[in-house]
Amino acid sequence: MVDSDGDTDRSFSSRVWPITGLACGLGVLFWVGDALVDALVFNRGGLFQVLVTPTPYDLLLRMTVLSSFLLLGFYAQHSVIKRRRAEIALRERARLFELDAEVGQVLNRPDPFQVQLQGCAEALTRHLHAAFARIWTLSPSEQILELRASAGLYTHLDGRHSRVAVGQYKIGKIAADKKPHLTNAVVGDPQVHDQDWAKREGLVSFAGYPMLRGTEVVGVMALFSRHPLSEFTLDMLATVADRIAVAVQRQTAIDALRRLSKQHELILESAGEGIYGLDRDGKTTFVNPA
Repeated sequence: MVDSDGDTDRSFSSRVWPITGLACGLGVLFWVGDALVDALVFNRGGLFQVLVTPTPYDLLLRMTVLSSFLLLGFYAQHSVIKRRRAEIALRERARLFELDAEVGQVLNRPDPFQVQLQGCAEALTRHLHAAFARIWTLSPSEQILELRASAGLYTHLDGRHSRVAVGQYKIGKIAADKKPHLTNAVVGDPQVHDQDWAKREGLVSFAGYPMLRGTEVVGVMALFSRHPLSEFTLDMLATVADRIAVAVQRQTAIDALRRLSKQHELILESAGEGIYGLDRDGKTTFVNPA
């Protein structure tokens, strides 16, 4: 789990180990102090003797105190780590809800659809601290995934992955299988063919989602990250992919309507006879040039 500052459970746990170390130190200090009292105050023998060969009573007392300090240290460390994880999880959820809200806002702006998709990719990289994120939309007639947005480490829309056939590479396979591909172990994942590149860039996780409307694929959303992605993050990404899929379907319908309207316009303009249309009130709605 990673917080907004890039802090991980492991790195934080390594910083709270001094709590247990302090508790152990206090226990040892009590052991030595009790030995000093026995040697100097009660004259029960030399300091070394009472330190390493205490009486059964002193041994029981010292072991009880030492064990108590150790248990207290472990409990304090566990409590701090548990609270820290809860704080990280809370911030993660807040950040993901902000991501979902921003994607919704971007898709409702009166911007060209390409700009909207780019805004979604940039929101993914910013809120999730991803290395890069990309969005492809499907051309149904060609069964080709066309790269429409890319943010983060790579921002170009050309290159080897600009047009991916369904079933080709891991992106095309996600579209063909209609199932997400998720991993927190990019290095060693057989779906990631360029392992040298993954190692060089320090990539750790990958999340790729088919954008579906019903059973039909309309695109693919994918990202690479340099830190593991939590289960909650992966679930929220599925929601974001669905939101973008709705927008893609809507834009596809708009584009189809525009093409149909253009075809009708060309037919009317090429007609040799006069054609006009009336609404229910008898008012003229269109007249062709003839």
